[in-house]
Amino acid sequence: MGVSELLQTIKARADELAILGTAVDDEDLLEKILEGLGEDYKELVRAVQARDTPISFDELHEKLLNFEASLQNTTKTEQSYFPASANPANPKRCPSFKLIPIKTSTNTSTATPNSSWQPKAHFAANTSNTPTWLLDSGASHHVTSNLSNLSIHAPYNGSDDIMIGDGTGLPITHTGSLSIHTSNAQFSLTNVLCVPSMKKNLISISKLCISNNVSIEFLPSSFLIKDLRIGATLLKGKTKDGVYEWSVSSPLLAFPVSKPAHQNGISDWDTMSFLF
Repeated sequence: MGVSELLQTIKARADELAILGTAVDDEDLLEKILEGLGEDYKELVRAVQARDTPISFDELHEKLLNFEASLQNTTKTEQSYFPASANPANPKRCPSFKLIPIKTSTNTSTATPNSSWQPKAHFAANTSNTPTWLLDSGASHHVTSNLSNLSIHAPYNGSDDIMIGDGTGLPITHTGSLSIHTSNAQFSLTNVLCVPSMKKNLISISKLCISNNVSIEFLPSSFLIKDLRIGATLLKGKTKDGVYEWSVSSPLLAFPVSKPAHQNGISDWDTMSFLF
């Protein structure tokens, strides 16, 4: 069921109840709509629920239509990420990757469980190439194919791979973080996975919104990143070839401060960055 059909169905039932003398207030109506949305809309649901002021029915309808359009664009374009041998009858969206255990070889040296983990500062060299990231509504993690995109990073010693839509397992080499600085705000991307064989850099919309307390509004030819607390627009981006792209400058230099810790899986770092 599409967004418009869902809203029309719920609104029609509410109107029927009103005729029978049992009116449904706006708050209950919006709650029913949010409950009827699928998993693909969970980050939008969180953003609506986190608002300080209630959202109107018309505004929610518009946001849902924009979000639905972005999901459809993502589904169409991300099929090009995979080889032609992928099953066309059951296409998988790129963000549907998941972490899977990998088999370790006895000839391959790995970090022992008692080894300490310490992130290191990575000096990003100035380059004329501007990294481009795709905003991905279904990705569970941020992913980059280029280690130089990360301000700080450390080798990944976990036992997971990333499995993409065609069933291929892609190895994770590092985890790290970066800060994206704009004229109006600074955005933090933490726990970024470095997967050299990945063809695209992906930003998990859910993690971006949660980590930075923002919401994202998708329009037909652009997107807006807004501060959840005051509703101010922090960034406006554009689409390219039907995909919501964010072209960013080189990551800012960051010096991490952390305690040695055991690192075998993917978790957030206890770090503090001093930005210049």
